[in-house]
Amino acid sequence: PVPDFNIDLPPFSCSGSLTKFNDLTPVLTDSNLESWLWNFNDQGAVSTNQNPTHTYASSGEYEVTLTVNSDQGCTASTNKIITIAESPKPIIENTTACAAVGITLSESSGINASSWQWQIGNQYYFTANPDHVFEEPGTHLISLVMTAGNGCVGSTNQQVFVPQPLVLDFTS
Repeated sequence: PVPDFNIDLPPFSCSGSLTKFNDLTPVLTDSNLESWLWNFNDQGAVSTNQNPTHTYASSGEYEVTLTVNSDQGCTASTNKIITIAESPKPIIENTTACAAVGITLSESSGINASSWQWQIGNQYYFTANPDHVFEEPGTHLISLVMTAGNGCVGSTNQQVFVPQPLVLDFTS
């Protein structure tokens, strides 16, 4: 065998998400491929699947080894350096939350983002700094899924407390 492989591009080769490995070993004319052994060079992680997936916790370069065996007992290996891109770690910030008053949401990690998907209840926003009005006091969940310029995706959730509005009253 003449082993060969590649990985899918981001968002499928990013830290914290599944990286898909594709076996590109040519079909043999005189025998059949029988087994595969992948060494991901990541804390002893291996696989015997033909087209496995693996999650790298950290971005960086990894030397991956693929060993292929034929049913005739022939074995060959190849090593390739793969690059795992950095996934964004969004940070949600907001202006002061009050019932029936608009707040502005923002993401402050400093990452060059290409898209945002904010969710508050059943409302979605697809801009960098959306405005939202909470009609009711209480604790509300804000979710953000952000795609970085490198194609990697990250997400975060944050709860925002909206206090009861003040009731003003006076006598004279």
